Amino acid sequence: MEVNGAACRLLGLEREKLLEWKWSDLAAIVLDPQSDPRPEGFGELSFTKPNGERCFIEFSSTQLAPDLNLSILRDLTERRALEHEIQEISEREQRRLGQDLHDGLGQSMTGIAFLAKVLQQKLQARNIEESESAGNIAWLINEALAQTRRLSPRPLSVVLDTNDIEAALEQLAENLRTLFSVSCKLQCQQDIKITDNAVAVHLYRIAQEAASNAIKPATPRTFS
Repeated sequence: MEVNGAACRLLGLEREKLLEWKWSDLAAIVLDPQSDPRPEGFGELSFTKPNGERCFIEFSSTQLAPDLNLSILRDLTERRALEHEIQEISEREQRRLGQDLHDGLGQSMTGIAFLAKVLQQKLQARNIEESESAGNIAWLINEALAQTRRLSPRPLSVVLDTNDIEAALEQLAENLRTLFSVSCKLQCQQDIKITDNAVAVHLYRIAQEAASNAIKPATPRTFS
């Protein structure tokens, strides 16, 4: 029956055109419904304006009569863009941290392990009993180096670079098996294709958090 100027700008339609629409017409242009776009309810919708601009809205609709609804729409596009920007910054920092662990700390520890091994060999050549302690130091440094490499966010890099969620989850399972000595098996449907990088990263984060929560309360030996 009536629309305001904000609704026209949000949907990218002239007032006269929008007044010809029904609620079902709006649902027809939805790309990614976050809830059931029924005449009465609350949720989020994603759609494309006639000019090609991608928008996100939050809607609240109340049915006042069989053919009369009061609908309130709120533009979430800017908030979603800011959330996406924050996520990208976070993921860049994750990658930088992984690179620093590999190139900086990793190489320093490799050098220290090498020096400890050389020290062990020199002590052995002089039949000094502390050579065994030097060998233990070299072994411990190599173990710490291996753990550092496992902790670097390589699985997430796979997601960020290729959206290959299956490869990232398989690496996550391998890390869990190695770090926590549990039997972790990945069961994944074949040919999963994810084009949206943000979706791939979110799915990986959910799996990572679920695995972490499964390990914390107890000491499981097997999970999937």
